[in-house]
Amino acid sequence: MPCQSAAKAPGYRRREPENALLYRIVSSELDALRAELAEASPYGTGLPKHVDKELEAYLRCGILAHGFARVVCRACHAEHLVAFSCKGRGVCPSCTTRRMHDCAAHLVDRVLPRAPMRQWVVTFPRRVRYHLAADPRLASEALREVLRTIFAYQRRHARRLGARPSRARSNGAVTFVQRFNSALELSLHFHVLVPDGVFVGDGDDPDARPRFVEIGPPTDAEVAALLDRILERVVARLRRRGRLDDDAVDDPPEPHLLLATRPAKRNGQPFIEVPLPRRCARKDGFSLHAGIAIHANDRLGLERLARYGLRPALALARLTCAADGSLLYQMKRRFSDGRHVLRFTPRELLLRLCALVPPRRFHMVRYAGLFSAHARGRHALTGRGLRDRPPEPMPPPVATPMNAAVAPVPEVAAPAPLPPTFSAAPTRPRDPDPDPDPDPDPAPLAGPDDPTRARRLEWSTLMKRAYQIDVLVCPSCAGPMRLIALIEDERVAKRILAYLGLPARAPPRGRPWRPAPQPWPLDRPDAAD
Repeated sequence: MPCQSAAKAPGYRRREPENALLYRIVSSELDALRAELAEASPYGTGLPKHVDKELEAYLRCGILAHGFARVVCRACHAEHLVAFSCKGRGVCPSCTTRRMHDCAAHLVDRVLPRAPMRQWVVTFPRRVRYHLAADPRLASEALREVLRTIFAYQRRHARRLGARPSRARSNGAVTFVQRFNSALELSLHFHVLVPDGVFVGDGDDPDARPRFVEIGPPTDAEVAALLDRILERVVARLRRRGRLDDDAVDDPPEPHLLLATRPAKRNGQPFIEVPLPRRCARKDGFSLHAGIAIHANDRLGLERLARYGLRPALALARLTCAADGSLLYQMKRRFSDGRHVLRFTPRELLLRLCALVPPRRFHMVRYAGLFSAHARGRHALTGRGLRDRPPEPMPPPVATPMNAAVAPVPEVAAPAPLPPTFSAAPTRPRDPDPDPDPDPDPAPLAGPDDPTRARRLEWSTLMKRAYQIDVLVCPSCAGPMRLIALIEDERVAKRILAYLGLPARAPPRGRPWRPAPQPWPLDRPDAAD
């Protein structure tokens, strides 16, 4: 049984999600929202199962009564409790933040080579984005058309430079699928990280290290032409699926998507036409932006850009409660009509968050081309892939008597050369050659930062990376701490919490929010004298 001082270890404090504003909103409005949507649904289904499961898991996230881990110091035997997380990917800000840091570190350390990267952002009009958000298979097909257009443009540009890229093993991309915009609306769009060039192999061996041919940034005219091609392909794909038909009426959205598909209320001010930035194009509600580029050696900037594509939908620091009980959400940028604060009721905010929860088995991070898990040639590019095999163990030596004849050792062929090593940075000479070659060889392509790292970061490393909290360092003596137990049984957890004097029960559900009664206007004719 842990000691009494373990609950109040100096320097460590539990997150206490039950005191957050979002937790109070979900706990008070969830039951009423279930009943309301069950009445509005034609079959009485109410909230989808994956949304209901996400919200219930969020109410259990970080609560000690539902289980925790015991961490003890080796030297002074100080102890603290770390609550379990829900590992959600839609509502919980804490878990989505940890997932963001974990995936960004995975991309930089294990997937993306040291090559210049460019972000392509593709957005869709309101009617199209709803179809893509409601049908995961249709969203995957739309992304496939976008990637085909960008990859074909890169190969054409490389051929003009004299390279001969193959159609199958010359491009790669990592796509972040976002279902929200800055106003917390249901707005599915793509953030695509693509190398600013193509990979060209020197021979027919896919395991040989390719060389990278940089193609340079696109022009404004090329971005506009690519947008026209994307618009044509995506609309054609939707029409083949029976969507966007002018003669037929689209199916009404689900009840929990009714509010999230509407734009936020406007303040009545006129719109201010904002000029388009460089390498950006808009047409018929579609937009394509390719103005953000990362240098090959800027790995910190690349990880920051990946975190931006993986960021959670809601920032708790910008959510406040007004005096009348409504919610105010501060935006980072102003709208074209001057708004920078959005006002919601708690039920409206919860409905918007429900619409942003991705469906089950819908991947929010997509790998394409050479970055795919089963791509031929991925091992030569990133150091990870199907060619990874552990070295065969050497047979144990056979013990022989001292006077026994020893057979001669047969000649063994030289072992096959190992795959090329991945340096931390491209090797370039410090002093330039006074008489350089008119056609020098390109610099060797370097792989990811640490391709041998494990797929997932440890939970303590992830918390330190996301929140600058080192759970395995004792706050009393700065000594190492170790994990001694995982308390998953709630009955045992409640007994331990009761012994320590900590709350042994989960926070109770609150009451739904109701607007404050408005004062009776005295200027009305039916008002009392």
